[in-house]
Amino acid sequence: HRPVSSADIEFFASTGARIVHGERPLGSEYNTDHFGKYFGSTSVAVFPSTTDQVSRVLKHCNSNAIAVVTQGGNSGTAGGAMAQQGEIILSLRDMNKVRALDEVSGVLVADGGCVLEDLDNHVRSYGYIMPVDLGAKKKCMIGGNVSTS
Repeated sequence: HRPVSSADIEFFASTGARIVHGERPLGSEYNTDHFGKYFGSTSVAVFPSTTDQVSRVLKHCNSNAIAVVTQGGNSGTAGGAMAQQGEIILSLRDMNKVRALDEVSGVLVADGGCVLEDLDNHVRSYGYIMPVDLGAKKKCMIGGNVSTS
């Protein structure tokens, strides 16, 4: 893979996604896992808020040999969300909207970046609970819960 250029950053910004970047690696919020055991070195984080933005960013990265590491709440225990070799971070933090809740069936439709505790608080107001309760519920995101549990 190749390093990210200023033209790449301009493209990411043109998608409407929020961008955090710097000359040096970003701070621990992006480059340290929940337990402080694994460390990354990325200097670019992209925060799409729509699936269209995700698609456009990933298409650009694929076409330009830019490596990507997805990141949610950084609550994992294996270091898989750490960008250690020049990858960009594609963070789901800004994809955090509840799209629908069927009040009869309890079926919830939510973005992958919704924090588990926030979802639990939302559905409780309708008499439901989230079917999973984790120690990291204040930080973990439903996308990671679904994809790894």
